[in-house]
Amino acid sequence: MNKNELRILHIIPSLIKGGAQRLAIDICNELHIRENIKIKLLTFSELNDFKYLMKDINWVVCPAKVRLSVLRRNYVDINNLFDEINSFNPNIIHSHLFEAEVVSREAAVPGVKYVTHLHSEIEQMKRFSPGVFVNKKKFTNFYERRYIVRKYLECSNNFIAISEFIDNYYKKNLPVSLHNNIKILYNAIDFKRFQNKNPERNIGDKLRLINVARMIPRKNQRLLIDVISELRERGIKSHLKLIGYGEDKQILINMVREKGLEKEISIISDQSNIDEYLADSYIYLHSARDGLWGLSTLEAMATGLPIVGLQGNIDGNINRLRNYVNGFIIEKEDPKEFIDKIEILINNVELYKSISLNNVIYAQDHDIKSYTDNLINFYKKIV
Repeated sequence: MNKNELRILHIIPSLIKGGAQRLAIDICNELHIRENIKIKLLTFSELNDFKYLMKDINWVVCPAKVRLSVLRRNYVDINNLFDEINSFNPNIIHSHLFEAEVVSREAAVPGVKYVTHLHSEIEQMKRFSPGVFVNKKKFTNFYERRYIVRKYLECSNNFIAISEFIDNYYKKNLPVSLHNNIKILYNAIDFKRFQNKNPERNIGDKLRLINVARMIPRKNQRLLIDVISELRERGIKSHLKLIGYGEDKQILINMVREKGLEKEISIISDQSNIDEYLADSYIYLHSARDGLWGLSTLEAMATGLPIVGLQGNIDGNINRLRNYVNGFIIEKEDPKEFIDKIEILINNVELYKSISLNNVIYAQDHDIKSYTDNLINFYKKIV
């Protein structure tokens, strides 16, 4: 093996639709074409909603499980994972999501550098709090935190945080000795894929709106259905594409039917053509309660779409998007407030064009190529 070669194993539980999964794939695709780097992506499950993006990635499915138990002996099945690690002989193991943390650290190999990608504020990582021993969920989280922190200390774990908010969250909850091991790298996208080749947009007969997110309660697409209903009340013709799937999908379908909005709202599960859907839209609507900043927002900005979005309650990057610069930030779940801001955009063409250009420039600064340059420098530093 070339002594200057980096061999990097990325581990994530599965490749179901999600921001963490998408970023992991984009990273692997970009690392694959770099010199002196060998890359492998390992999952515990065959579930994969991103096969259309993975033509060149060395992907392997390796069933492995560690089930932590407070009252019984932990269940550990990692022999196959050990075999894969030994076969690939990585310098670095880069893991995504808590299940991958637990399993990969149980199989920690001496000499390998470990990197945890901090995509969100994992509840298991919260420090001890009063009442932990009388609440089953909190006690389980406490036990799991104690387990994984011990593993982090044993391997001098390194971390990548996607924002200042996430960085602060883990510095509050990790031992002080690990704080200097955290590096902030903001989310990135394959800008070239989403760059709109025909950036000139017009409203046409109907205002074309779009949202891309998992259909789960915290993504809050029900609010957007109310927005479309209110738009109809104001006499504004519109069409909203809700793209995604999840436990709320049938609820959303039923809600659309009850409000008689079948002609105004399309619910689409196929996400392989998101770039085309975005390019054909006029405004991106964001309704999630868990923050305005995410890969879907960044992808929409890359196509030149203004953002009209709910601020949410945990966003550490809210100050990075500004009113009248990137779109509009809505503080409360108020459909009328959404529509007021939408009307500003459709009635002021020059403002729309200015925001559109700002967002393209902003997204270009978050391209996966420059992101990967920084990531490789980080890898080399820790190795």
